[in-house]
Amino acid sequence: MLFRSALSADGTTALSAAPYHNETAGAAYVFRLRGRTWSQAAELTAAHAASASLLGVSVGLSASGHTALAGAIGTRSYAGAAFVFTGRGRP
Repeated sequence: MLFRSALSADGTTALSAAPYHNETAGAAYVFRLRGRTWSQAAELTAAHAASASLLGVSVGLSASGHTALAGAIGTRSYAGAAFVFTGRGRP
């Protein structure tokens, strides 16, 4: 399976998907570039995520890198949902 990633317009913030993390509840990870080194800045998860939510099956990142969007196709009996994250790591 292909996992999705996104990059901010200036190339200093990356968002990477992990839909099979934590028994398929899923997560997305924010990485920031400082100098020449990338480091993890945040783990994005949905509050009360159930197994098989698959959060992160698709991701998007704003040009500034401050707002992330993550799809979760397994949420609500596979009706799906989208979660918006802004700065604090929770939708």
